[in-house]
Amino acid sequence: MAYRSIPLALCFAALIATTAAADDGTWSLFLDAQPEQPPSRDAHTAILDPVRHRLIVFGGPNGPPISATWAMSLGAVPNWTRIATAGPQPLPRIWHSAIYDPVRDRMIVFGGDNGGPANDVWALSLAGTPAWTLLHPSGTPPAGRFSHSAIYDPVRDRMIVFGGNYWLNDVWALNLGGPLAWQPLTPAGTAPPARSSHAAIYDPVRDRMVVFGGYASGSYLNDVWALSLGVTPAWSEIVSSGSLPPARACNSAVYDPAGDRLLVYGGYNQFTGGPMSDLWAFSLGSLSGWNELTVSPALPGSYEQQVVLDPSVGRLLAYGGSGLPFTCLSIPLTDPSQWQAITPLRPVLSPALRSTHSATYDPLRRRLVIAGGDRRSNDPSTWALSLGTREWHTLASEDPPGGLRQHCTIYDPPGDRLIAFGGRGNSTGLWQLSMADGSTWQPLVAAPGPAPEGRSEAAAIFDPLRHRMLLFGGLETYSYSNYSLNDVWALSLDGSPTWTQVAPSGTGPWLSNASAFYDPARDRMVVFGGCTAAGAGCKRPPTAPMWELSLAGTPAWNPIAQSGTLPPGYDPAILDVAGDRALVVGTYSPSFGVFVPAVWARGLADGSPWTRLFPQGQAPPLIEAFTATFDSDAGRALIAFSGDYPDDDDQVWALTFGAVASVPPPASRLALAGTLPNPASGAWVVSFGLASAAPATIELLDVAGRTLVTRQVGQLGAGPHTLPIAEARRLPPGVYLLRLRQGAEVVTARASLVR
Repeated sequence: MAYRSIPLALCFAALIATTAAADDGTWSLFLDAQPEQPPSRDAHTAILDPVRHRLIVFGGPNGPPISATWAMSLGAVPNWTRIATAGPQPLPRIWHSAIYDPVRDRMIVFGGDNGGPANDVWALSLAGTPAWTLLHPSGTPPAGRFSHSAIYDPVRDRMIVFGGNYWLNDVWALNLGGPLAWQPLTPAGTAPPARSSHAAIYDPVRDRMVVFGGYASGSYLNDVWALSLGVTPAWSEIVSSGSLPPARACNSAVYDPAGDRLLVYGGYNQFTGGPMSDLWAFSLGSLSGWNELTVSPALPGSYEQQVVLDPSVGRLLAYGGSGLPFTCLSIPLTDPSQWQAITPLRPVLSPALRSTHSATYDPLRRRLVIAGGDRRSNDPSTWALSLGTREWHTLASEDPPGGLRQHCTIYDPPGDRLIAFGGRGNSTGLWQLSMADGSTWQPLVAAPGPAPEGRSEAAAIFDPLRHRMLLFGGLETYSYSNYSLNDVWALSLDGSPTWTQVAPSGTGPWLSNASAFYDPARDRMVVFGGCTAAGAGCKRPPTAPMWELSLAGTPAWNPIAQSGTLPPGYDPAILDVAGDRALVVGTYSPSFGVFVPAVWARGLADGSPWTRLFPQGQAPPLIEAFTATFDSDAGRALIAFSGDYPDDDDQVWALTFGAVASVPPPASRLALAGTLPNPASGAWVVSFGLASAAPATIELLDVAGRTLVTRQVGQLGAGPHTLPIAEARRLPPGVYLLRLRQGAEVVTARASLVR
């Protein structure tokens, strides 16, 4: 007779997973439910796609540089979508340039900072399935640069590049028609002072490039220069009378064909107040001159935003920037007196980007539940991803008071509830969320007595044999020392919850931000990785620690011997029950500073060495702050990304393993969540799940092992079910055992009666 443990949630997305795994697995995209809009950004590029009437956004930071490409439709119902592109991808970058190539219906991206000044050229086709292509022009390319400008010259079908860091004033042409080739231009006349972070537009009436402002070796600029683009290019400064805009850099500019004028918005000057929100017009006709446009209400100052012209509607569009990182604004050119926000329709109901959240597997309903975390204020607290329908659903709208960030969460099967403890801003908080209702976090009041001190970044597991939560380590929060802890606490979950400090033999590790899982084959808690913090920062040991806390008899700490090629330990370890091994997904690579999608495994029974797995298929992107669970019905680990980095979103990836003959796949869906409520004072309702329509029984036993109630439930078929047991009203108070049996598989849970 085989007994199976129920999968249990771990702290910081370290989850127990049961998988039929014997090979290296295969990666596949499980769900690409996009958030409502791109991450906040500045130092990006934006172009107008006139064929499809949409805004295309690429690159930029809000932290590390971004590589994703987004589009916002500009029709009656605006809508953001992330563009799924084929082919190799450009490296993430900032301060690059982008133009629209109308002849070939594509976006051209040049240079920028992708870890250093770059001079590569990429093309993104916009028709059909968009695809990135790295271009290889002939000729000597420009020196790598960023914070330069680029325009499209429609008369000669070429891209013109000017200036950039570090303070250049050279001019280059990339011929797009015929053989792709770079050509340096040597204009006549006095060249403008070398500069970066300026703006440039193409003036079609006079066939010239017009440059405004920028930064030049300690000075902010507000000059205007023109480069004629005929047979003999020539520079000339355009001098105007009257008031001039304040000098600035990191501003944006467009050409307004209706008014034959240059429009300049925003920018930055550290000597005159920092970010700017003003809008200026410069007439390009014979009577050149500046005119500040009065806009009400005034916007927050912003720089490194992008502005494009939407000629079909006659409006100016501004997106992103330091002052309004999430916002797309429009202003009509016929009456440029008021900016209006464009509010895109949210395309898919899914969580917004978040970090420092927790993830828990709900085995009865086959769903992944994420809770809390740092996120936008209007995003609901707790979400559930159904692994059958692949749809997100909102559970609790609000966090408990103090929030849920860097906390621990477990699933309590008999109580059919999530239990959350501690975290930043709520360091001693103890909360529960019913999985049957799931709408509101409620306080879980422990009995008076000793309790854990406040902490965040702790690890927690559910101990099914003793019906308790075990809490280990974490980062203390009641002082400014920021040191890691090594204490172990048990919270009993029968009757009134009670904290008890566990006193293991041996000396355990002092760790925060570690992962932990319950190993049912050996009745122990396994701890992996983490920080040995003392003072500011997370101090990772040179080798990721791996420890066991035996739970039978007198608990005891022992280090687990490790060999082979060790994972660095920046990521959580999860348990593969069928393979009897630990898995680590998402190894950190210090050379890149981001999480690399690597997979490692080691056996738990024989002390086998760590080995690197090489799954087939396209791996997830380089990313941080993921959560993980396991879809036992399909034999696949699910990696859900929703993390710190601005390019993250709520994609879910599957790592599918081959079958193991000794573990029948149907048995993986048998689950017994226990009774509702628990404890109860009257009738019980048992929540459970069946793997199939094969004969199955639920039994209620007393502590002496005598069968009190038996129900045949196999006829209910596969899936989740509930079963009332009215006989509980006549039973004396005490602890009882529920047993669900189907074929050779048995699962158990405890239930309590009070009067």
